[in-house]
Amino acid sequence: MPQEEFKVEVIAKAKEIANFEDEKLLKFAVGEICDRVSLYLNLPEKANFDRRLVRILANMTCGNFIKFESAANRTAERAISSLSDNGQSISYQNAAQSYFATAKDSEIFDGYVEILKPYRRINVVSR
Repeated sequence: MPQEEFKVEVIAKAKEIANFEDEKLLKFAVGEICDRVSLYLNLPEKANFDRRLVRILANMTCGNFIKFESAANRTAERAISSLSDNGQSISYQNAAQSYFATAKDSEIFDGYVEILKPYRRINVVSR
């Protein structure tokens, strides 16, 4: 299945599993996870994904949101991205996007590496 179609399927399946308020953040998270899985599986840039991975990546996305939310609830501090004095507005940095962008693969793939291993391609380098 082409990557863009695959991402749409993962988003739809994730919505079946959990309730997501922020559609834009869900799309970002699915894109991030799909890219990381693609790199882990050593897939070529425009390679098709196996349809059987849809549910696995949807579960991975939901699990990471739960993990992020529990960590966010433990830490009350949020990074401030902008301030306005007279308008008295404070904008906070999107901590969820920061989490998905900076988390290690071991954190994102937590428990899913064994499931993904059979889909991993050998990376052959020729001279």
